[in-house]
Amino acid sequence: MKRIFVTIVCLFHTIVYAENLLNNPGFDKLNLDGLPAHWDLFVMPNHEAIGRVDTITHDGNYSAMLYTPTPYAQEPFNNWSQIVYDDLVGVPLKLSASVRTENVSEAALWIQCFSKKRSRILATASTTTAFPLTGTQGWILVSTEITPPPNTDFIVIRCAITGKGKA
Repeated sequence: MKRIFVTIVCLFHTIVYAENLLNNPGFDKLNLDGLPAHWDLFVMPNHEAIGRVDTITHDGNYSAMLYTPTPYAQEPFNNWSQIVYDDLVGVPLKLSASVRTENVSEAALWIQCFSKKRSRILATASTTTAFPLTGTQGWILVSTEITPPPNTDFIVIRCAITGKGKA
């Protein structure tokens, strides 16, 4: 079983398994802007909502953090994401991370399988059911699994927060 993992701070950290398909899974390599290399950040502007590198870690030098002080009128799903382009159709994948939260409405890891044709999502898996992350919690290991269906062209890994709080 191939495995994908992440490191996000007050959200996630790297766990070593067979083969890690993510670039910079531990968020330890920073780009020239001081953000984790190979990761994209989406944070909708909202009264000091931020995504940044943090030195509070479970393992490694850095972690990636998301913070939303007040909920949005329409939830944008602020997140760190990375696209994996390997041919993974039919290959069982596991996404694991250690997550820490502070007064969060909800934090989660997501795996989304996309088809380039009409840019549609073919399948998703998240930690929301098996590992609900709400409120304040110390570092906890969470995971989710998926086997990408036929016609999956790429996978998007997301470390997301909804509502308010820090993860």
